[in-house]
Amino acid sequence: MGCAIAVLMTAPLIGGLFVLLRDVFGALTLPFSLLFGMAGRDDHAAALGHVVGAMGSDLLRHPVRALCAAALCGASAVLFILARGRGARAMLVGAATASVGAAWLGGYPVALVLAPGFVTECLCAVRPAAR
Repeated sequence: MGCAIAVLMTAPLIGGLFVLLRDVFGALTLPFSLLFGMAGRDDHAAALGHVVGAMGSDLLRHPVRALCAAALCGASAVLFILARGRGARAMLVGAATASVGAAWLGGYPVALVLAPGFVTECLCAVRPAAR
């Protein structure tokens, strides 16, 4: 579950870094684009604007979806750890359901990372340990 959370949170963090770099480079190239514009050379300013504007445009597609999937992974791990006593089977079914939800929200790579945990949760839900 920890690996799945890491997989889910890496892309938005790196995407945020690229957006920050795009904004910093945009601020750094602003004086040059202003000077090129004052000199009557608009082609350099357009080229600079195109390079800076294209950095990191498609990296932050679904950060809320990734955050929800990471929260479901955490909830699944907590439910699996706390599954004891009379409500153990219900908690294990809830953990497996949260894993399925996280796999659906995260996509195919996250589903592959979550597969061993999901199988473990299902096997424990079928036959919970008597504690």
